[in-house]
Amino acid sequence: MERKYSILHRPALIQLADEVGIKAHATNLRDKERVRVVASGSYSSVQTYYGNIVNRQLHPTFGEETPEYKVGKMKDYDGPDIDWSGYNQQFMSAQLAKSVGFFSYLDKKIDAMHKDIKKGAKKNGRHPTK
Repeated sequence: MERKYSILHRPALIQLADEVGIKAHATNLRDKERVRVVASGSYSSVQTYYGNIVNRQLHPTFGEETPEYKVGKMKDYDGPDIDWSGYNQQFMSAQLAKSVGFFSYLDKKIDAMHKDIKKGAKKNGRHPTK
């Protein structure tokens, strides 16, 4: 997949692979602004997966709109064997860490908004929320 590069591609690609019953290894190639995907499954399932990607059937993540992307040609994989179990554990750990960071960020934003509301209520002579 080529431009426009988005970090939202990996979770959506893994989710789509699960939906069609195959394994997928999605790697961000940040220096090339691409995501490389290695898929494993029956020929027809991999073809369905590729067709769904080409036809823009990636699901949005976290309520975002489906990111723009361009799909390259499918090629045979000739790299090292993939430890699917290890990859899945690593991927899940990375996504969980991102989620924890995101929720921490949201918590700080909510606290700041709450302080602004209290400050505004005091300024206007109203009882601030607790």
